[in-house]
Amino acid sequence: MTALPDDVRAQLRLAYARTGAFFRTGAWLIAGLGALCTVGGSVRGLWWLSVISLVFFGGLAVLGSRLARRYAAPESSPVLHAVLEQPERVARIRVASTSASSYLQIRLVDGQHLALRIPDEEIDRVRFALGDRSPAAELIPPPDVPAARQVR
Repeated sequence: MTALPDDVRAQLRLAYARTGAFFRTGAWLIAGLGALCTVGGSVRGLWWLSVISLVFFGGLAVLGSRLARRYAAPESSPVLHAVLEQPERVARIRVASTSASSYLQIRLVDGQHLALRIPDEEIDRVRFALGDRSPAAELIPPPDVPAARQVR
């Protein structure tokens, strides 16, 4: 087992904070849009639109705030603690991409998981550093990576 470089540790902690900020910002934007739709519906007398907007956007805002709360303190995350201190508990490391960003998904042997937003230019370096540190972990490459580049 190799030691995790300090810059990768710092990148993981930064990614944890960045992911929490992403969910917090999204929750506020969704709540604002929901409030706008609710007020707009009631001003126009479309009460059904106000009720649907309140329920739909309110639910999404609650979900976003719960996710933001999950990412509030890095020291309270059992998955991040396992990645940094107990690499033998890491079962799978996977890269997932959306149109806007890339995520590093980490799953432990007991089923707990965590997704971290990491910049595209850093994600391979972090993934391979974690893979070298956790030799029992299954490294799943991004879906668009040719088979020739899947070697550790």
